[in-house]
Amino acid sequence: MAKTIKIPSGTKMEFFGHMLEVLNVLQPEKGKRITQTEKDVLIGFFLLDSQKFRYQRFSRLAKKKVIEIFTSMGQKLTKENLNFKLYRLIDKGYLIRDEDNIVELKEYLNDLLYMGYDALENNEPLTMNIQILGRKDYPDFEEKKIKEEPDEGTS
Repeated sequence: MAKTIKIPSGTKMEFFGHMLEVLNVLQPEKGKRITQTEKDVLIGFFLLDSQKFRYQRFSRLAKKKVIEIFTSMGQKLTKENLNFKLYRLIDKGYLIRDEDNIVELKEYLNDLLYMGYDALENNEPLTMNIQILGRKDYPDFEEKKIKEEPDEGTS
C-alpha cells in the first residue's frame, strides 16, 4: 500500500514542523518519537543557512545560532539543555555520530531536509511517498508464534 502526503509550503518553521510531525506519526516505537521540544530544536537547526551549515550543521557555531533563535522567540535554551536534546535525538535515531565523533542528520532526514529546502525555494509542497509493506511483500517472512504465559492470578 502506498500513500502520498503533500506538505504545503509556508513559513520554514511551519513547513519543517509538518515534515517532522509526519515522520513522528510514522514512527512505530513510542520511545523513538520526538517530543515537541526535540522537534523545535531540530527545526532550529533546519532554519540555519543551508549552504553555510551543510557539512557542519551541529557545530559549536551552529549550536550558538540555534540558542540565539530560541532567545529571539522568547524561549530559554541553554547550551547544556541543547546538548541533552541532541543526545536524545541520537538515541532516537534522528541523528548519528560518525567515526570522527561528529554529529550529523541521518541520511534519509538530510535528504528530506534538502528536498524541503528545494520545495520552499520553489514555493511548492513537499511530496512524500510513503510505502507500507505487508507480509506478501516479503516472501521469506515467517510468522513467529508468541508463547502464551498464564496470568499471575491463575494457575
